[in-house]
Amino acid sequence: MKVSYPGIYKVAYLQCEELPPNINYKAMAKVPVGIYPTPTYIDTDGKSECDTETDFDNNSKIEKATLKFSTTESLPVHIHLAFVIYTVRGEKYIIGCKEAPYPIIKVKSTTGSPDWQRNIINYEITFTARKALVQCAV
Repeated sequence: MKVSYPGIYKVAYLQCEELPPNINYKAMAKVPVGIYPTPTYIDTDGKSECDTETDFDNNSKIEKATLKFSTTESLPVHIHLAFVIYTVRGEKYIIGCKEAPYPIIKVKSTTGSPDWQRNIINYEITFTARKALVQCAV
């Protein structure tokens, strides 16, 4: 089953080590998840998209979240990052957790043309866990 989350108006990131422990299990138990450090906002091009896919393996649910966005900023991908998405409905979701496995960040950079077009960096973040996209309060 594949679900898309339209209406993303803001994307932010923070270090995975700053997250509270076991947020995926708390979300599965319907315990509210609060994120206390202030995330760093990313200036995206406004065309961010997020999808989740659910598979069943050995009688348990595995969820894969994929977040895609473009920006001119270079993110610190040398550290483990978690991403927060903000929707137009006022919902906030986090992709990532404090414990391994961490989100996988794929970076594709495109150089601008000679007529002063900006350098665009495309990011694709994938995260697979029992609960990969967790609703949270920031």
